[in-house]
Amino acid sequence: MNLQALVLLDISSILLMVVLAYLSQRLGVAMKIRPFFTIFYITSILILCASGIDFISVYFNNQLFPLLTLAIRFIAGLAAFVVCMVYWKWLFSAFKA
Repeated sequence: MNLQALVLLDISSILLMVVLAYLSQRLGVAMKIRPFFTIFYITSILILCASGIDFISVYFNNQLFPLLTLAIRFIAGLAAFVVCMVYWKWLFSAFKA
């Protein structure tokens, strides 16, 4: 896999998680929801770690590293999706006609 494209995707994912964390924090205060938004920051750190592992894996020829980093990204994305649904599920009911 192209490492530069993967790093660009990781950076954009981290920025998206940070923006969602900020917006969810503000929304959570208004709706009096428990602070689940911190999971967005944890997922950002996980994605950053996966990107770091990708850089390290260039020096080691191991087939396990790409699978590990993709699994970390999947877990981070799934956790972010679940937390996003906690804060933003009201949007779906607003669009029902």
